Amino acid sequence: MYWLSEVVSYSNPHEEELIRYKSSVVYRAGLKFFWIPFFYGNRAFHWKQLGFDAAVLQPNHFFNDTREERIQDTAELAITYGMGVEIECDERMNWMYQFIKGTYEKQSEAELQASDSSNL
Repeated sequence: MYWLSEVVSYSNPHEEELIRYKSSVVYRAGLKFFWIPFFYGNRAFHWKQLGFDAAVLQPNHFFNDTREERIQDTAELAITYGMGVEIECDERMNWMYQFIKGTYEKQSEAELQASDSSNL
């Protein structure tokens, strides 16, 4: 089961209680409870105390004007708090894939072998 809201609202004093109640309902049904808070999501690092089985932090980098270091920051926070990392993207990722794929396909075999550390 997935909790849709990406934050825990500070304006609703009962939201944490609601989340914990919902987690008990999910557990009784024999399911798992997941959450994907955004980078500045309130209480994101308290996901275990809220009753989630797993949480995946999203850096909100791709659609926002953020520093490139946001990805590394997100990875470090995820490691610290036992979370995963989720990356949201749009069709620009397909264009980048085609660019990279075309570039690598045009490399010579010697370059490919030299870049593969398993051949060393």
